[in-house]
Amino acid sequence: MPAPPSSPGGAAESAPTTSTDPDEVKKALRRTSASARRVLAEDTRRRNDESRTTRVLSLVREQWPAHKAVIGCYLSISPEPDTLALVALLQSMGHEILAPVLSRRAGTGAPRPVAWARYEGPASLTPGFHAIPEPKGEVLRADALLRADLVIASGLAGGLDGSRVGTGGGWFDRALTSLPDGAPVWLLLNDSEVHASIPQQAHDHPISTIVTPTRTLRTTMRE
Repeated sequence: MPAPPSSPGGAAESAPTTSTDPDEVKKALRRTSASARRVLAEDTRRRNDESRTTRVLSLVREQWPAHKAVIGCYLSISPEPDTLALVALLQSMGHEILAPVLSRRAGTGAPRPVAWARYEGPASLTPGFHAIPEPKGEVLRADALLRADLVIASGLAGGLDGSRVGTGGGWFDRALTSLPDGAPVWLLLNDSEVHASIPQQAHDHPISTIVTPTRTLRTTMRE
């Protein structure tokens, strides 16, 4: 599958720590991004969300002009980059949306299990784990992602080398092990959250494209 075009402009940020330990670098990036997101002015956040949504819709139209895609996408809570308007628009275009189900419990000390459900519109959503919205419909197993043409993953930072920093629970990295070979993974970020590279670990799944309010960036990990 061809990679989407890259928009020009903007140097990548350097990571906010001198440590080379992946865990320490990721912790520092999470703190920095989370803090910056919390203090972002509401009107700026709204403009950023609108710009990212426009960019993603354009990319989807370019890559799937006739095909109705199956898209796995996180459902956002503030101050994350918004996807609630995005998935509603994608569904209205005829695409099938799979959203994470995070409210399922695991055994003591076990990671939260991977599960999905079909997004059927805003009225189908209910607050789940940590108040993250999730569909109320049938819960699908992790291998539902085998049908996906695209995944839009959550994250707090990303690198032009394909690296991604999530929230620390590892859910998306576990989920992406079911993604078909070659299926793209896109990451929605603010411009300041893009870095040249971020140390990664064996379980980290690479991303192929970063979308910010002003740029669409192909990483060196290509679809």
